[in-house]
Amino acid sequence: MQDRPQAKLFVEGRYKKLSRDLPQTVFFCPECKGHPRRRKNCTKCEGFGKLSRESVQELIGWVLGKACGTRKHKFHGAGREDVDVRMLGRGRPFIMELVGPRILDANLAEIEAQINDRNAGRLEVEGLHWTEKERVRVIKETP
Repeated sequence: MQDRPQAKLFVEGRYKKLSRDLPQTVFFCPECKGHPRRRKNCTKCEGFGKLSRESVQELIGWVLGKACGTRKHKFHGAGREDVDVRMLGRGRPFIMELVGPRILDANLAEIEAQINDRNAGRLEVEGLHWTEKERVRVIKETP
């Protein structure tokens, strides 16, 4: 029996990182690598499995994923940034790839407001809109 390919949705927008303690993506612990059994006794991350509690990727992905009925998502950001810098101005472009969503017509304006309300003072997103897979390459090539 062949597995049916999972559907994917792509949401594009810009984020502003207002906090200096928020990394762009998840930083798994270099010692335990976030492995559930190894992280229990890890002194480097104190059993958490990651070096930071939250990231831009997670804060956006949790809300978008819940609204679209999936836990699987991939963050595609334009360029990289140090953890301790803010991202202001027009914000940094990103695409969130949602894997295997069960809800295909979520209201992006409501999701944008929810992300901004939940993360006030730390993170803002704007201009969320549906996009195509081909845009990921463009975003990745943007410095």
